[in-house]
Amino acid sequence: MTSSKEAVLELICEAKSVNIDERRLCFLRKIIEKDLDLLEEYRKIEEELGIDLITLFKALKDGIYINEDGSVYKDCIKSIEHWSDGWGFISNDDYIEVLFEDYGISWALDKEEFYKNIK
Repeated sequence: MTSSKEAVLELICEAKSVNIDERRLCFLRKIIEKDLDLLEEYRKIEEELGIDLITLFKALKDGIYINEDGSVYKDCIKSIEHWSDGWGFISNDDYIEVLFEDYGISWALDKEEFYKNIK
């Protein structure tokens, strides 16, 4: 699979063949590569956390649903924690500890996410 950076380089080579200004191509390449480097850093953080940053920020902003032994209720994140088995959070209600990677099993942004994981 071609990486984003490889795709940009390939695109630049193609653009050169149709006589696009070399300075403009260099300028655009630097902008795109800077954004791709930043995206790569975000992905590393998401991999370490076990959850994508968009889901995390939605959870912090709008709250979450907790599935505690089949009982689903609305809650919010009190604090983000790092334990020996991974990153997660403590909920506001009863100080429940939940790993980010358990999204859709023990916590979710909406109730319907729990039903997607039922087989």
